[in-house]
Amino acid sequence: TLSKFYNARTDQQQKCSEEKTNEIVSREEEQQEDEIKSEKQEKTENVDENTETNQEQAEFNEDISNKEAITKLLSQQDDDDEKITHERIQWKQKLASRTKDTFRGTVQGI
Repeated sequence: TLSKFYNARTDQQQKCSEEKTNEIVSREEEQQEDEIKSEKQEKTENVDENTETNQEQAEFNEDISNKEAITKLLSQQDDDDEKITHERIQWKQKLASRTKDTFRGTVQGI
C-alpha cells in the first residue's frame, strides 16, 4: 500500500510538473508570437512611413520639375517678346525710311 501511495504521489507530482512545464512553454510561445506580431506591425508601419515619404518626395520633385518647366517657358516667352519687339522696331524704321524716300521723291517730282 505504501508503494501504491508513493507511486500515486509520484504520478501526481509528475503530472503537476508536466502541467507547469506546459503552461510555461505555452506562455513563452504566446510571448514569442506577440513579439513577432509586434515586429511585423513595426515593419509594416516603417514601410507605410517610407511609402508616404517616397510619395511626398515624388510630389516635391514633380513640383520642382513643373516650376523649372514654367520658368523655362516664361524665359523663352520673354526672349520671344524681345525678338518680336526688336522686329517691330526694325519694321517701323524701314517703314519710316520708305516713307521719307517716297516723300523726297514726291517733293523732287514737283
